[in-house]
Amino acid sequence: MVSNSTGSGYDYAGQYNDFWSRSDRMGTDSYLDRNELVDSIIESVGYGKVLDLGCGEGRLVRALTERGLDAYGLDISQVAINRANSYMPGRFFCGSALELPFDDQEFDTVVSTDCLEHIHPDDVPRAIAEIRRVCKKHAYLQIATTQDRDGHWHLTVEGRDWWESSFFKNGFVRNPTYYKINSLADLSSSHWQITILMDVNPSWPNGDLTAGAFTSVAAESHAYLAVYKELTEFIKPGDVVFNWSDGSGEGGAVIRSLSNAGSVSLFVAEESESQAWKASSNRNSSLKLFSCADFQAECLNAVGRVNVVIIDSTKPSVLQCDDSYRALVPGGRLIRLHAVSDLAEAFEFAPPQSDYVFEKSGELSLLGVTYKYSVYMASIDQPHKSFVSSVHGYNAPPLNLINFERDYVNPWFPLGAVVNGVRTSNFELIGSMCSRVLAEESKVNTADFGASLCVMGYRLLERQEVSHDELKRYISMIDVFCTAQVDIQNAHLFRWLVSLSYLKAKLLLKAGALDEAAAELLNLVKHDVRRFSPTLGTKIVSAYIDLGNIRCALHDYESAVDSWTRGMHTGIEFLQADEVEWIGDPDLPIKGALYEATQIADLINTCTLSLRALKLYLAGVLPFNRIWEDASDSVFKINKKRFNLLEKQGARLASVEDAYFAQADLLEKRWDVMQSMEGMIQQRDEAIAHQGKMLEERWEAMQSMEAMIEERWAVMQSMEAMIEERDQIIAQHQTIDFVSHKGGVAECKVENQRFLEEVLASVANQVPFVDLALTNYVFTAKLYEAMQASDVRDLFFFAREGQSLKQMFDFYQASKKPKMPIRTHYLQVSRRSTLLLSLGKLEEESFDTLFRQYRQLSISEFLKSLVLEEHGPHLEQVLGVAPGAFDTVEHDLPTASVFTDLLQLQEFKHLYEAERASRSEAFLAYIDSMVVGGVPSELHVVDVGWKGSIQDNVFNWLKRLRGDAAVIKGYYLGLVAPGNLNSNNQKNGLVFSNINSLSDGFHVFNENRSLFEVVLHADHGSAQKYIKESNKEVVVVQDEFLEKQMIEDKILTVSREMMRLFEKVVNVMAVTPIAEDQLLRLAIKRHARMVFEPTESEVQWLLGLSHRENFGVFAESRFIVSTTKPTLKDRVEFTVNLLLRRRPSELGFWPWLAIKAKGVIGLSTVYKLFRLWKSR
Repeated sequence: MVSNSTGSGYDYAGQYNDFWSRSDRMGTDSYLDRNELVDSIIESVGYGKVLDLGCGEGRLVRALTERGLDAYGLDISQVAINRANSYMPGRFFCGSALELPFDDQEFDTVVSTDCLEHIHPDDVPRAIAEIRRVCKKHAYLQIATTQDRDGHWHLTVEGRDWWESSFFKNGFVRNPTYYKINSLADLSSSHWQITILMDVNPSWPNGDLTAGAFTSVAAESHAYLAVYKELTEFIKPGDVVFNWSDGSGEGGAVIRSLSNAGSVSLFVAEESESQAWKASSNRNSSLKLFSCADFQAECLNAVGRVNVVIIDSTKPSVLQCDDSYRALVPGGRLIRLHAVSDLAEAFEFAPPQSDYVFEKSGELSLLGVTYKYSVYMASIDQPHKSFVSSVHGYNAPPLNLINFERDYVNPWFPLGAVVNGVRTSNFELIGSMCSRVLAEESKVNTADFGASLCVMGYRLLERQEVSHDELKRYISMIDVFCTAQVDIQNAHLFRWLVSLSYLKAKLLLKAGALDEAAAELLNLVKHDVRRFSPTLGTKIVSAYIDLGNIRCALHDYESAVDSWTRGMHTGIEFLQADEVEWIGDPDLPIKGALYEATQIADLINTCTLSLRALKLYLAGVLPFNRIWEDASDSVFKINKKRFNLLEKQGARLASVEDAYFAQADLLEKRWDVMQSMEGMIQQRDEAIAHQGKMLEERWEAMQSMEAMIEERWAVMQSMEAMIEERDQIIAQHQTIDFVSHKGGVAECKVENQRFLEEVLASVANQVPFVDLALTNYVFTAKLYEAMQASDVRDLFFFAREGQSLKQMFDFYQASKKPKMPIRTHYLQVSRRSTLLLSLGKLEEESFDTLFRQYRQLSISEFLKSLVLEEHGPHLEQVLGVAPGAFDTVEHDLPTASVFTDLLQLQEFKHLYEAERASRSEAFLAYIDSMVVGGVPSELHVVDVGWKGSIQDNVFNWLKRLRGDAAVIKGYYLGLVAPGNLNSNNQKNGLVFSNINSLSDGFHVFNENRSLFEVVLHADHGSAQKYIKESNKEVVVVQDEFLEKQMIEDKILTVSREMMRLFEKVVNVMAVTPIAEDQLLRLAIKRHARMVFEPTESEVQWLLGLSHRENFGVFAESRFIVSTTKPTLKDRVEFTVNLLLRRRPSELGFWPWLAIKAKGVIGLSTVYKLFRLWKSR
């Protein structure tokens, strides 16, 4: 992972060859979401040649290479490198981080995740120097700042300041993008892992390395640079930016790096103190450095050509001078920035109202330092200043689309109030600008007036409550304006006439005048909008869609068909326009036009699907409402993939949507940090396992499974009940009577999902969490398909959830009527029953399977986990300790002296080996009794999840039996950790998994996994061990069935109803199948309802249950979230801890419920939206 033995005397190679040879380290990464990390690296440093230092098994290198980067990896472990090269040969090298086997400046970027903290402090400077030597541009680093879970791998445990200072001293400076990949929360508190982005300092070691914010760890430096990152939202594409700073001006470099500004000019007061910054950042001609003394002269040289002036000064003379106003373009922005501790805090700055209007103010606080800023917009009414096309860089081509200077009286007006992505985000300011234009008589017949009339009209359209008189007055204004326009030569004026016509039709619909709206739409579609631009085709195709909807609603189907047909063909004609209309100058393509092309394509899709659905309705195939449902579903799907940030309800809702996404992004970063913690995730999994895991040794049923199996077998034999249910479904839905004919099923698939939803809805909310039936169906269907594809003949279901899973699989398989049914077997196993028989000889055994999860144990709990507890009193006596000494809980049992003494005891050695051998022999006979021809070398096993620990135990046992020929393939409802995953011990999460990548809907199905374990109970206690009796019969010794009464009283009703619904789903899907992706989306939707919108009765039902842990720690616990109502202070504290990743175990077995009970009001809703957004 790091380096060979060096000056520190640490044997890195030996240690990390052993590290990567451990079964629990194989297949592990230090990050949760590899794709997100790759995106962050590319967005931060771009493409080029990359070295991943400490690459481990090479997954990050492979991911970077797959995205087009020329990536290589280096690790000290030959074991890890051999594995890495087996996937991508030639890109991985074994070597030391302290003596990299590469040329100087060979790599554009050096990436390192979870590596540098593994280097001894004495060796860190040498490692950084080597990174500096081989690195040409950037270093992207993720470093752990806390000790690892084992307590000894992280040799250097230091914070952000220490690491950054170490890099500054060895020739690096901070990259401005650092403040994009690190949130304020990342910088304001301690985290288990930090992300650092550095640039090579080309002046090192000769430059001034102490001055400047980019080489400082002071709170003032971080806050100063972070607030400049906030200001980038006011910088538009192509903007010319002037930045006056009383300091050394590093904030301007942030503007340059994180915005699309055309150029940035810095005016600094202390030029001599910015040498380190200049060396790294002032290498682009679009970033210019001046003295503050040059500000007035440069403003005079750039009159009317500067888009943004940022004044970072406490001097009233600078703020009050007129130089900025003269330099700014009409609609340009003046931003005043200052720290609240400055003396200038008392100086109230308000620019002249005749020159500026207030746009926005803001505040940023970080590490005790606070900055405030105010943004003012220069008046757009400055006719003496020439128009400058800074956004696109030119006015044409295309012929008309961006030619504002030619067609507007005030070409600055559309940039300030109309054009998306360029105009101000202050909607009151937009309204004020438009109102002034509408009040000027000189602009009555201009494009300016048409644009203002359209903008204000859409704001009226967005209002929920508008009187009929107000609508008619505004429609009259549109009529007066449009009627007055004759012989139109102005292209943008024509554009607004078209838009106003569409707006008028929408206002008429809002007023309830369908016939008048249809008439206006018919007039609208007569326009050849290509006269302006094919981008205006969105209005024409939308008009055809609305016309078809109106005609269809009035049952004039012939006209509806005509409208949608014309919309389809006309839209395609727009897309076939000359490419210059879409991209402008190919050497510098314009922004935004192709976005309109994708909208036209979506609208065409709506026409085609509406047309198809109508014709199917007329043919008697679809119901009437499906005409719109089919079309809208498809468009939603397309838009969701393409524009997940698309404005959904106009300009007013855009800011709300942005706020939600910003909050979701913050939560995502916090949550990802929590998920990726190697040490803490073990503790969190334990907490969830203790409270929520019901898989092994948990529930007992009140009746024998024999009767239920006989009942299922009767169904398989006769299928009479299933046929009757199918007949009922067919009778209820006469629209699919044709399914009995050839090809009928394929033709009615568009209706099938509706039928399935009706079946599910018929039992919804009657029984808690009954919708689990659909999730279990998805699993069962995927399992059957996987078994068929692999030609599996024997399938083993692990106890205890496997009992219900087998029952469902048998029913599903019977419905398929296979020629050669798969033989299914119920295997009574548990972590406890399979532990001892999976272990090796005592002198070779470290008991990692137990101790990697449970270390704070007593000797009695250790013996009980091996099912040797009955020998405890005798072993105490032989060992010479007091009676009951074995019950003392040791803080770390593996290192406790009493544990060491026990392992050295001859009586224990003999007992261990004898029991290990006898149980292995009994387990072999147990499985052998189920299959023909003896235990095979390849087993296919099924369980609910979540790590596959039992499979790992069985694999270790089978490997000792069959050697390298041993193979186990596990199929799980869900997987959240790999365990001992390898090529011979394979695992698949069929419904959800985070192994290698997140599966669709992962964050929905993974929420409160205990639901599966509770409902999928068995009718017996947990397996303890296996005994082979004299008659060669094998007895499975079970724990006492302590959960029996709870299952009978509370769970059995739910599980039975879930099973009945499962059978109904099987029957429905047999006659009305739906596509696999449709089924998964429906399952995600209904499962999300259970875990994010449960009924109160469902919550109380689950909280009334208990869970008994019978491995490692033997105790009973209840599903409890909180017993007291938290105060507001408690809620705020919990929320802060959640966002800052502190005490993640507080989330318990059901994070949503814990957040609802303990967090601030509304936080659970944000969490739900965040989880659904990640599962989109």
